[in-house]
Amino acid sequence: MSAVRRAVPKLLVAGLAACPAILLGPASAADDAGRVDEVLQELFLGEPAYPQDALELQVTSVLGGAQTGDTTTAGARLRVELGLTDRFQIAAEAPYAWVSAPPPMARRTGVGSAELEAMYTPLNNRRLGAAVSAGLALAFPSVSAAGKDSWSVEAFATAYKVLGRVHANLTVSAALALPTAARAERERSLDAAVSVFMPLGAWVPVLELAASSSADPSAVLSAGTLAPPFASGTLSYTASIVSNTNTVTVTPTAADATATIKVNGSTVASGAASAPITLNVGSNPIAVVVTAQNGVTTKTYTIDVSYSLPSACPYALSPPDVPNFSKAGGAVVVTVTVPAGCPVTVTSFQPWVTVNGITPGPSTTTVSLQIAPNPGPARATSIVLAERLYLITQAAGP
Repeated sequence: MSAVRRAVPKLLVAGLAACPAILLGPASAADDAGRVDEVLQELFLGEPAYPQDALELQVTSVLGGAQTGDTTTAGARLRVELGLTDRFQIAAEAPYAWVSAPPPMARRTGVGSAELEAMYTPLNNRRLGAAVSAGLALAFPSVSAAGKDSWSVEAFATAYKVLGRVHANLTVSAALALPTAARAERERSLDAAVSVFMPLGAWVPVLELAASSSADPSAVLSAGTLAPPFASGTLSYTASIVSNTNTVTVTPTAADATATIKVNGSTVASGAASAPITLNVGSNPIAVVVTAQNGVTTKTYTIDVSYSLPSACPYALSPPDVPNFSKAGGAVVVTVTVPAGCPVTVTSFQPWVTVNGITPGPSTTTVSLQIAPNPGPARATSIVLAERLYLITQAAGP
């Protein structure tokens, strides 16, 4: 179970031997067929309906993967469930994830977002092969770039029914992701997943279709270029503008025509330009908030536009920028060729880029920068160096 489900079809074929379940607890009087149904149900990708019996402990491991556009994900999850009563259980889950995405996000591996869960089952009829459950899950921020960076809370309800040899499960959930340093607003989503599986001897093919309220747009600036390139899963961007014109517009396009978009608090039609946004010299944050048709699911994108006026001095910088710097960080030396009488100044807007020193010379000035190690996703910033914006991007860590 994940805090926010992807709206893509998934197919999982797993052998029982490859996905072991360990049951520890007192003997139960339930019929064996019903108990087998419960174990099989743990294999699908949605939320289980059956709880564990009182004082019964179950440990389940599952391998899985998905392909969404240019992003490939795979991983293994370990789930532990303990029945406190025959109808109420608690659970914990720890996934290990592998994610491969286009630059600048690149490849990421590590422990995903761990979860704690409580579930109550008001209806549990094993002989009829039917169960209805509801619960609450809490997801923790991931310690690696392979997981989510925020706390989230999810309420879910699920119904399970055996129809002959076919097992069907429906899960509906509502999730709330809390603000982070990169995202000032909460994110909400509504999701549904239908899972169908049919045991075939020792193999259990599982088909799950998941749908989520969409709130993923694209965005284009009238001047400057977004860094990194726009991707629906990336929420923070930078752009640099050097111009005598101190305004910019944003043209957002929603993936869902029924979604609404606001740019800095003002509603903008999908595919239309926003009203001109006045820029001050330096940093100018722009917020793009997308709300799905249900009025609940929201996603906030932030564009930090660095603006400066054209320089009266013909500076020449080498290198012209710092692309895809090492995740380990390190020193950067910039050589500025400058005519006599033109000063060289440097201003950094991010704590991970510091100025070590400025050494003037007869015709060139050397600027020493220090870039800190990157503990998270790929990042980018612009500093003001010799009266122009100087772009620095750094590869994802760790």
